[in-house]
Amino acid sequence: MDLLHKLRAIESRLAMFEDAAATPGLTVIEGVLGPCEVVVQGRPTLMFGSNNYLGLTKHPDVVDAARRALDDYGTGTTGSRTANGTFALHEALERDFAEWFGKRHAIIFSTGYQANLSLIGGLCGAGDVILIDSDSHASIYDATRQTASQVIGFRHNSADSLRRKLERLPRGERNRLVVVEGLYSIRGDVAPLLDIANICSANGAYLLVDEAHSLGTYGARGLGCAEDQGVLDRVDFIVGTFSKSLAGIGGVCVSDHPELRALHFLARAYVFTASGSPSNVASVAAAVRVIRQHPELRERLWMNIRALR
Repeated sequence: MDLLHKLRAIESRLAMFEDAAATPGLTVIEGVLGPCEVVVQGRPTLMFGSNNYLGLTKHPDVVDAARRALDDYGTGTTGSRTANGTFALHEALERDFAEWFGKRHAIIFSTGYQANLSLIGGLCGAGDVILIDSDSHASIYDATRQTASQVIGFRHNSADSLRRKLERLPRGERNRLVVVEGLYSIRGDVAPLLDIANICSANGAYLLVDEAHSLGTYGARGLGCAEDQGVLDRVDFIVGTFSKSLAGIGGVCVSDHPELRALHFLARAYVFTASGSPSNVASVAAAVRVIRQHPELRERLWMNIRALR
């Protein structure tokens, strides 16, 4: 068996679809007609598989912000945040997120995947314990693998399973971090964050909530499931992504812990990656403004959800 054996196995499976109209997982979008309509194989097609939850990819304010940033700053930063890649736009967006969430600190990342890699990898190391939901996103699993921490899974959305796992750990000997998602993309269900926050408090654990799919869609201000369930002030670290409701690419972490700032120098996935392009950062900032100013976008989304159900 050589290095390419596993790739050949995948290729042989893909060969079964050669005569099909489209290869699963490789649909090519040839054009975008609107937030919910694209062109596939030359035909206008309704898009039900996108994360463009609020339809902001074509919003005029968002597009205009990206266009102006291209004119002002060019196409890319050509550097990491710790070198030449911190523009005024990046720091302004971090201030916007901190203010929106009512948190003291925010740090943005080039991708949502990188946000979890950087945060979990920067926080945890040998001797620490990370407890994760069994249905966690791949970025969470990959982040834990780089830490040398003990990783313990608990049953999906089971507060009792989490409690039992935490209570088995010796008190006070090791740091423990609980990582959950607000809204799970695999199942479409919501974490019982109040119960989880109570369990973390009772067992001396930090709590990280990944609001990738719930940012912009849940909560009175669109801050996600933690806001929706009234536990925003009890979550130590909130992670969000820009590639869903915010119609861009990137990630963010907000927290009241001042130590978050150390990730600028500690997180390898952050230090050794080019920063987000100016046009993308500007478009995300515009999307945040649109979401904050237009709660009716969220109301329309939920109206559509109820209609489809």
